[in-house]
Amino acid sequence: MHFVLNKMDKATAEKISYKIGKEHVIGFTPLTPSIQEKGLSGEELGATEADITDLTSFILNVMEGGI
Repeated sequence: MHFVLNKMDKATAEKISYKIGKEHVIGFTPLTPSIQEKGLSGEELGATEADITDLTSFILNVMEGGI
C-alpha cells in the first residue's frame, strides 16, 4: 500500500512519512496557491506541475509496468 500526502507543508509531510514509513509514501502535494486555485476551480494538475513531479513520475512508472 502506498500513500499520497495531500495539501501540506514539507515539514508536516516529513513527520507523517516517518510515522507511516517513508517507503510507503509516494509523494505529497503541497498546499500552494497555484495548486489550491486549480483544485477550487476544478482544473486538472498537469503531470509536469513543478510541485508534484516526483509523484507523477512514480505514477507513470507504475502505469508502464514498473514496481
